[in-house]
Amino acid sequence: MEAEQGELSGKIKLLPIQQWFLNSHYRHKAHFNQSVMLALPHNTALDTLERALAQLHQQHDMLRAQFSKTETWQSQYQSVAACPTPKLIHLDTSGLDEQQTALALTKIHARFELGSGALWQPVLLSNDTPLTRLVLIVHHLVIDGVSWRILVEDLSRLLQGDTLSDKTSSYRQWSDVVALHPFEQQIPYWQNVLSTQQNVPYGKSQQRLTHQFDTQLTEQLLRLAPAGFNTEINDLLMSAFTRAWCNTFATNYCHLTLEGHGREHLSDHIDTSRTLGWFTSMFPVALKNDTDLSTLIIQSKETLRAIPDKGLGFSELVRRGEFSFSQLPKVSFNYLGQLDSNNDAQDQGIRMLNAHSGDASSRDNQDEMALIVNAEVRQMKLQVSIASQLDETQTTAFIEQFDAALRAVVSHSITAANPQGIKTLSDIEIGELVNEADAPIEWFFFPPGGGGAESYLQSIAPKISAPCYCFNNIYAAQEKPKDSLAYDYYQFQTLALQYAIHLKKLKPSGPYRIFGWSFGATLALEVAKLLQNEGDTVEHLVFVDPCFDYAAMHDEVFALHPEFSHLEPDRINYHYQNDPAFSSTAKVTLFSAGCAVEVAQSDSLELQLSSHIINRYLDKNQNLIEEAMQPSQVQVFTMKGSHNSWVKTPEDLIKMSEIMNTL
Repeated sequence: MEAEQGELSGKIKLLPIQQWFLNSHYRHKAHFNQSVMLALPHNTALDTLERALAQLHQQHDMLRAQFSKTETWQSQYQSVAACPTPKLIHLDTSGLDEQQTALALTKIHARFELGSGALWQPVLLSNDTPLTRLVLIVHHLVIDGVSWRILVEDLSRLLQGDTLSDKTSSYRQWSDVVALHPFEQQIPYWQNVLSTQQNVPYGKSQQRLTHQFDTQLTEQLLRLAPAGFNTEINDLLMSAFTRAWCNTFATNYCHLTLEGHGREHLSDHIDTSRTLGWFTSMFPVALKNDTDLSTLIIQSKETLRAIPDKGLGFSELVRRGEFSFSQLPKVSFNYLGQLDSNNDAQDQGIRMLNAHSGDASSRDNQDEMALIVNAEVRQMKLQVSIASQLDETQTTAFIEQFDAALRAVVSHSITAANPQGIKTLSDIEIGELVNEADAPIEWFFFPPGGGGAESYLQSIAPKISAPCYCFNNIYAAQEKPKDSLAYDYYQFQTLALQYAIHLKKLKPSGPYRIFGWSFGATLALEVAKLLQNEGDTVEHLVFVDPCFDYAAMHDEVFALHPEFSHLEPDRINYHYQNDPAFSSTAKVTLFSAGCAVEVAQSDSLELQLSSHIINRYLDKNQNLIEEAMQPSQVQVFTMKGSHNSWVKTPEDLIKMSEIMNTL
């Protein structure tokens, strides 16, 4: 790890979030802070506290950062001598109520100057109670949510007599790494996200509202609901937000500006785990609504997982002139997490108090946003703060819709968790890139029913002359007991939704070339439908011995072999709904099996049944493709091998690769 130790000085390259703020329209940039109120350990000595504050000031160099503007804004570290530890302010609150205390703290919030002195201020509150309260006020330019955890933890260590560890990589080192990282490859992805954005009219006087959920719902959200779809809390909140927004404004997509913590892994040599600063990234996201709650939650989760580098690249691409922060959606959501302890008893450590510590930002600093929603958990109650410039009726309707949507999402997730939850594609290794090159991915391979990416890695994929991406099989990885939601939910159409999201991350726009074998052929067809319906071009579809109209073949085998009649059909294939009216503009290449799969008496009855069904396609025209789609043109090749053996038949692999390399 590379880390600058000692007292730092000199210039710091601004991160994009700092540039955005400093170049913003905010009238009082010096009054744009964050603050916390802390209950200190009992009997904390004043000199111990002052020494701890001085050590924090020396350890965390960003607390000594200053900002100035000549032609452009600049930042630099100051020495402790040039920027001394701010003097602890003693505020007597014995004659003040909570509102008066907040007003006194607001005046302290307004004292900072960006180019002079420290941009943080400790305030010790005193009254006639034994509780010792400390307010830390820090300008947002030098702190963020993750930084608060670091700062409070370090203060706690120092008050307990411990020493601080060596510094991790500096904010300056991180900024340099971000500035050099090759984010340009993400440009098509972000262009695609922004392309369908539709903003709603706004501009009313800003309303500030708070909506609170009870302890029961909050505990269910935090402790029970995530198991349903293996989600994070934010995934569920975003699902509810999407449904609420789309229901309120009668639209299919919710376009949001999200914030990330911005500390993604870009270099093995950089570690910012104990570094203070404003690292936040801002980026756009488009989430699709769905009437089915499972689909809504899974789509939201997979869309959020598919964001490259968790959104870090967009802000840096703004700095490089590829995008503008003005392109971001005018609706934002931010989940801040659990911000306090539910234990009110005094203990040996520092506790965060749920009390107003003054106006962190000047009321003249107005956001150019239609709707800002911040959610946090305090005292085991989910609190949602809303700043809206929408019409009052729309704001009220949205809050009501969000309340109902979150309750529905939580309830459905808890149900999905029993007896076990649903895995989604991001829960496994999504796939593997073959023939990696600077060129874009040309082929996407979808897995057969009994395997994943490994089915292609040592066979056809290496013989293709262009980059290929081989997907793994989430359906095979998911256990599906009959009493589980996964048993009923997973169909080719619902699987395709997930694969399409990750395919669009890898290649945001067409033309697309898609390959599928057996189960993978049906999955590939459903993905192609989604892409075509969204306006993308699917150039080529390659099917290897597909099992179209599987139910008809299954019933034929049952009629010929009554010994299998007690076996249940392969659910996903048997219940697949063919759509013979689907007209594809893609060129279709079909490779049909050249011989039968051997049926051995030693095989299980289930395997024998499957082999008999597969062999029924040998005398079916073009594997019954016209029962599944209306292709614009089809070329058919008969392989030497069977449905199963072609993948190990050199003659078939050579022929297939030669054809695909000339398409």
